[in-house]
Amino acid sequence: AINESWQDLLDVIFALREVDVLPSRIAEFDDFADSQGNPLPPSKFAISSQHKVREYNQSISSTSNSASNDGFWRSLFGFGSKSVIRDANNTDKIDVDVTKTSDLLECLKKIANHAQLDQIIMKHPNNNIAKRILSKLIDCLLPAEIDDPRFEHNSVFALELAARLLISNNSNATDLFPIFLSKFEELFAPKTPGSEDSSLVLKFPYLLERIVVTIMRACIHLYDIVELRIHLQKSLKLIEDLPSSFTRTIGDRLGCGLAIVLRGCFYLFETSDEWSTIKTLLDIAAQDKSGRGFVFDGIASVIDYALPSPDGEEDEGEENKIEPMLSHDGAEAMTTLLLNFLHGSYENDLTYKIPSMMCMKKVYGCLQGARTLSNTSHDH
Repeated sequence: AINESWQDLLDVIFALREVDVLPSRIAEFDDFADSQGNPLPPSKFAISSQHKVREYNQSISSTSNSASNDGFWRSLFGFGSKSVIRDANNTDKIDVDVTKTSDLLECLKKIANHAQLDQIIMKHPNNNIAKRILSKLIDCLLPAEIDDPRFEHNSVFALELAARLLISNNSNATDLFPIFLSKFEELFAPKTPGSEDSSLVLKFPYLLERIVVTIMRACIHLYDIVELRIHLQKSLKLIEDLPSSFTRTIGDRLGCGLAIVLRGCFYLFETSDEWSTIKTLLDIAAQDKSGRGFVFDGIASVIDYALPSPDGEEDEGEENKIEPMLSHDGAEAMTTLLLNFLHGSYENDLTYKIPSMMCMKKVYGCLQGARTLSNTSHDH
């Protein structure tokens, strides 16, 4: 039944969203916030996508045959059922029954709220049902027809619903996330196999932005699942090759998301490849001022939490010696990034020169301690 009816339900959800009657718990996107808890401002990609949809809606609402062009939902919502009157200059004017439309929208709000659409989408103990629903949502990211001006607007919403389904069903994530990865790899691939053409998804930068956010959210919530790490690493590597013009534009989200990934998952990074990936991505995020502060704060937070003070004040003898939680690969990755901050490698920005020196003191202490321990073990 899901295969036959899910697309119809999704169309209804899109239509309800279009007239702003969905409850906030399903309509609003999960996004990153700064250290004060303030949501990050919309990117220029988000603003452009919203503007495009508004222009389109205004164009069809002012067209006399919009009801026939857009079917049942637009007629129901009142956009197509307008009476035409003429003023003294014989000019057409639109007479809309505002009260009737307002009452209808209020009724739809109540229906949408009581329908508990978020519960229908989110939590499914049956893994097969969850996979089938997710596949339908993921298919919306690149449907057969992408000429509709609302394509990107609807696709990012479908992606948001899919991400919530994934995170809400983390016990089945090993089966669900590969569906995401497969679609992301398809979208990121060049339009012509073997060529250097840009990927199709670059034509829709807001969708690409939300894919990047989804990848980082998946790492934040699911990296503790060992079987998933190889897939999460592959998804992170997709971000490495994106154009700098794009990554700079979403620098704040990229920097904030990666800082959370670093702080929450650094102790789970077990290989040099994992550290190489996160180091490369943090370096990309730090290229733009909007992401640089987030990157440095993430590094400083990890160092402060994971490494003992180099002066040894915490130590009370060998038996109580604090063991650093940051691996040697991690310490080397942090050193490389801190040196960039120290030398102003990011747009000659020396704002972080002094704090980076303080962080490096702790990192060097960790590296020196590791070398001493290694030499001692070799002597024995």
